[in-house]
Formats: sequence, structure tokens, C-alpha cells
Amino acid sequence: MIRWPRGWSYSCAFLAPLVALAQAPEEPSPLPFRERAAVHLVQLDVTLTGPANAVRAVRPEDFVLEVGGRTIERFSVDRLCGPPPEGAPSPGERTPSPPESPPEPRLGPTTYVFYFDQPHLTQAGRAFAVEMARELIPRFVRDGNRGMLVSNGARFETVGPLTENPQSLLDALARMARDLDHWDPFAQGEDARLREILDALREDHHHALNLAHLYYQEELWRTERDLRRFSMFLGTLADLAPPKVVVYFADTLRVNAGEHYLKLFGEAARRQIVASGEESLAATPRPLGAITLLDSVVDEASAHGVRLYTVEAQGLAPALSGEVPTTARVRDAQDTLSGLALETGGRAFLNGVKAERIASAIEEDLRCLYLISFDPAGLPEDQPLPVKLTVRNPKVRAQVRGRVVVQSASRRLTSRLLAAFASPEERTSDVPLHVVVVPAGFDEGRYTALVQVWVPGTAQAAATWDLGISVVAFEHVTDRSVRLSVSRPGIPVVLQGTFTFRAGPYEIVAVAHETRSDLVSSARVEGVWPKPGAQPVHLGPFAALQPSRAAFHDGERTKDQGPLAYPPEEPLRPDRPTALRELVCRGADAPARLRVERELVGASRAPFPGLELELRDEPCALVQDLIPAGTMTPGAFRYHVRVLDGERTLGETEHQFLVVAPQAARATRE
Repeated sequence: MIRWPRGWSYSCAFLAPLVALAQAPEEPSPLPFRERAAVHLVQLDVTLTGPANAVRAVRPEDFVLEVGGRTIERFSVDRLCGPPPEGAPSPGERTPSPPESPPEPRLGPTTYVFYFDQPHLTQAGRAFAVEMARELIPRFVRDGNRGMLVSNGARFETVGPLTENPQSLLDALARMARDLDHWDPFAQGEDARLREILDALREDHHHALNLAHLYYQEELWRTERDLRRFSMFLGTLADLAPPKVVVYFADTLRVNAGEHYLKLFGEAARRQIVASGEESLAATPRPLGAITLLDSVVDEASAHGVRLYTVEAQGLAPALSGEVPTTARVRDAQDTLSGLALETGGRAFLNGVKAERIASAIEEDLRCLYLISFDPAGLPEDQPLPVKLTVRNPKVRAQVRGRVVVQSASRRLTSRLLAAFASPEERTSDVPLHVVVVPAGFDEGRYTALVQVWVPGTAQAAATWDLGISVVAFEHVTDRSVRLSVSRPGIPVVLQGTFTFRAGPYEIVAVAHETRSDLVSSARVEGVWPKPGAQPVHLGPFAALQPSRAAFHDGERTKDQGPLAYPPEEPLRPDRPTALRELVCRGADAPARLRVERELVGASRAPFPGLELELRDEPCALVQDLIPAGTMTPGAFRYHVRVLDGERTLGETEHQFLVVAPQAARATRE
């Protein structure tokens, strides 16, 4: 039931600061938090090409290494070679006498990853990629080498975990090929989307441009999401010994994702749309998110010594009937695949290169590697540094990645945490991990929200938690991480930050790792911020908050108490004040003045006073209901929100939550 205290007056505030709930002091008494750092050497794997005798004669002092424009004076070189190639020596080459030559250090086991980026594979490309992998797996995964099969489809999954058994990977490949959850038809529908725009262009220029803008945003969002997943996955390879190879299958991955739709309209058309007042549609596209994430993939590969061998599996694009343009978008995809390979020291195989040629080229690259190691002290951290490696022998050419990234301790922590999400061994959560999006408002065309990632307090006497979060939204990618220690049981650990979002889809990935007990938890949240005006009224997101004692870190400082956002599955406490937050947005056809009715339903009904909204300057407003401590008794509750124009209901929603006694709440977390 609900107890309404005598003399209590209800209050509702817009954009009220969350800290008002907690009423935290300026200098709270600190809990024992600490962060740690480590130092790592940077390693570059190098392939030398040229006459065999000239390559064999290269010594460490023959290398000249520049990183970030600075000459590296001190570095070590390890020459690691695999089994000698079969067959006779090349013409003009003298075979050295084995008794007189010291044995060469042998190349260790190679890790091969077969990565299927399903949203960017056409139907033909996927079929050819499966056949290629069927030939490459037994060719590569032998003599101690290991392999892994990964699919980014309707869901991200490591279909075949790391193994030395090629048959295990072949069986996993067969399962993936049969499973429709690993097939994404997005790339296959590209021609149909282009034809739809061209058909609309004959009838209604404005409608055609709207379609082009919609499809541009969709492809850009998907590309950002998929590149981020790929970047996270590369972190799982960090602790493996080189060589590390990823054979990456994709047909339509583009750094300028979606621009081929807008290229159907010239600059004159854009200026015409601007003149008509539709500036948002005519704005020049800026796929900063895709560019940033492509760099993130290269940076992760460079930081962890991974070579990417990219494969366009679909073969030569057929000449299409009708007016659907093909050449430019195929060239854009090929340039993107070539750039990924070149920057990581690998190669690109385009237009459906046969598996035999792919295998021979990769084996030749890995026949004899030179591993260069150096201390990165003094080099800038967390930014790509160009690499220039030359050999003092004009007959020998060095094949090396185009950049290197010296990761800071914070970036290494973030990379390791996000990699834990992609790791199949750690997909099962050992403890709950909550991700809650708390609406904060809408201003100048963008939403603002507080995102909290938190682990409930555990029964451990002391705990050290690594928390990581990645927020991917249109044109924005943000990573944060922290290591926090608590010295008492039952203390939640919270990583939070305020983010801005454009209308459109977003994805939040979070990971938590307790270093002492090795508990791991991961979570992913996807959602869509609505385009204002698309519906008469839009409600949400919703959040319920209570002041709590916890370890809160906001990226700059740590405090020991604050407002904690509860997901529906986490019970609230009756002895604490509660804030219920809901974002209300009106559409273009809705009146500027709206009435919002709220009601809290439990053992008995309790309405809140009616609220009048004036939405003239901005289309959205934040509604917050404050419930004093002791108002609710244990039980199930529903928070019902209805938006009206006079007596006409424009929209309504309902949220459910549970209230339990403090002792029961602690028991559920322990």
C-alpha cells in the first residue's frame, strides 16, 4: 500500500539536478579507491621481401626505425622463421650448408581468426566466404597453429572458440552457415534501396531525398556498430603471442558509409532544398563516427600486433540492369578494405580471389618474421603514430604496419574490459551488471542523458572492480573505464557519465571485472532516440532513482554517495526518497500546451496533481515526480503516465517496479 504522510505537499521539477536527491556534502568522506598503471613494450612484426640471400643477411643494425617522426635508437630484433618452403631454391640462390649454419629460431604458433561481418556480406559473398573458409581452415590450422571462427550477424558470437582442431572449426562453420541468426540481409538489399530512391525521384524529388537521407543514416549507424564490435573483439587477442592474423570477410564496408545514396543528388539539388527551408536534409554528410571507428579498428590491431587480411568475397560486381549505379560504391568498399589491410601490415584480396592464392600470400608473409621491440617512453599515448622502417640494403623491402598506438594504462584497461564482452569464455555474467539511461532533457536538437553502469554490492569483504563502458551513437563514440576498490561488503560500484545523443539508434556496451575473485559481467543495451515530430507524442526513456551510498566515478572524480538509477529488475527501498523521471516530447501536429497526468498504482491508487506543459521553444520536457521516504510500503507498483490535449489522449505509457524492505533488498544482492 501507499502511505501519504500528513502535511506532505507534492513537488514536480523540470531538469532538477540529481544531486538534490542525495544532498551529498561537498567533500564526502572517501572510500579507499585507487587506480593502477603498468608499462608495456611496443612490438612490431615485420616481413622482409627480396632475394633470399639478401634477406638472410639482414642484421639488427641494418634496421632504421622511426615512430611518430622520432628515430628509435634502442630496440631489439628477434628473427622468427617457420618451416622452410617446399621445393627447390629459387634460381641463382645458393643453398647454405646446414652443418655450417646455426639453427634459426622457429616461429611460434600462429593464431588465425576467420571473421564474418555478415551485415556487409552480400548473399553471393557470404556463400563464397564460407567456401573459402572451408579451404583455408585445414590449410592454416595445423602444426600447432590455432584458429577461431567469429560471426557478427543478428548477434555477435564466437561460433568456434580458439582451438588447434581444424575439424572443430569446420563443424562450427557448417553450423553458422545453416543458422539464419548469422545471416543479415542488409547488404543484399542495397540495390533495392537505390532503386526505390530512383523511382521516387521520378515522382517527388523531396520524398526521394528524404529516403536517401534515411538510408544514409541507417547504413552509417550499422557501420559504426559493426566496426565498434570488431574493434572490441580485437582486444581479446591482446595477450596472445604473435603472429596474430584476422581473415576478415566483407563486401560493402565503407568508411563513407551511406554516401552513395546521397551522391544521387548533386550540389544544385542540395542548394534547392536549403532554399526551401529543409536545411537538415541538405546538410553535407559528415560520417565522423565511421571514420573514427575505422581508425579505432586499426589502432586496436596496431596496439595488439594483429594483421588484417581483408577479403571481398563477392567477386566482380555484375553489370546491373536499370539505373542503379555500381562503380563508385564498389570502389569505396574496396578502398576501405585495402586501407584496413595496409595500415595493419596485411593485404587485401578483392574481386573474389581464390582461396589458394589467399593462403599462399599469407603463408609467404608469415614465412619469416622479424619482431622489433622497443620501450615507448616519451612517445605520445593513445594516438596513432606513423611508423617508418627502412633496411640498409636496397634489395630488401620491409612490410610493416603503417601506424602504432602506445596505449595508456587507462586505454589498456578500457580495451581489456571491452574485449571481455566479446570473449566467449566470459559471456556468462557472474554478477548483475546494470546499464540505465536517465533522461536529462532536450536542447538544440539533441537529447541529454546520464548513463550509469553499476554492480550491486557483493558479500566480499573487499573488492577491486574494473568497469568499462562504450557508448556508440550517430557520429559519436565514447569509451570510459576506471578501477575502483571498496573495503566493505554491500557497496555498489558505479561508473557514470553525461552524454548527448542525436535522434536515431544507439548502443551501450558495458563490462565489469572483479580482479580478486575474477568475477566477470557484461551487458549490452540498444535503443532509439525518436526524431521529434515523428509522432504526436513520444514518452521515454524512464528512470527511477534513489540516493545511495556507493562508489560513484564520473570520469573526473570519485564520491561515496549520490543518486542511483534502478533498472526494473532491481528493487527499490521504501525508506529512501524516490525520483521518477520521464521524458515527454510532442510532435509537429500536437499543440504546444499539453496536460500530463501521472498515477502511482500499488495496493491502492495515488494520483499526482495534474501538470501543464508549454512546449513552444523545445519539443521535449522532463517530468520528474518526487516521492518522500516512507511513502511506499513493500510491494509491486506501476507508474502510469498519460498525455492529453483537452480530453483527447495523445499518448500513454506504464512502468513497473518493485519495492522491498531494506533487509530483503540486501539479501537479494548477496
